[in-house]
Amino acid sequence: MAVATEHLAAALKSARRAAGLSQRALGARTGLPQGHVSRIEAGAVDPRLTSFVELARALGLEPVLVPRARLTAVRAVLRGARGPAAPRPAHALDDEDDGTGTGTGKMADAEILDVARETVRAIEAHAETVPLARAGG
Repeated sequence: MAVATEHLAAALKSARRAAGLSQRALGARTGLPQGHVSRIEAGAVDPRLTSFVELARALGLEPVLVPRARLTAVRAVLRGARGPAAPRPAHALDDEDDGTGTGTGKMADAEILDVARETVRAIEAHAETVPLARAGG
């Protein structure tokens, strides 16, 4: 599996385990053989997009595309939805891309909040013109 998709396979595996499902049970929900689910999770195969979406939805997840410039804000919103994140060392922040192209990964909390608010406004502005996909529906 390509390096760019390894994190997706790992996320599916983690979500499956968190849901307390076996590969066989997840396969039964999606119509995929257990062996194929295993190969996807192991990174031995690149799943078709339709298979990936079905697996994600069976686990209560919804794949979405996020503009890179808004990725930090989306991550901040998701962290807020899960509660406070564990403190991270400063060097870990340096390695993240903040979407500005600078590669520093450092944004002040106020900046993150501003970007998150701007992102929410943009989503709300387009909500009436773009149908939003809902998990399980």
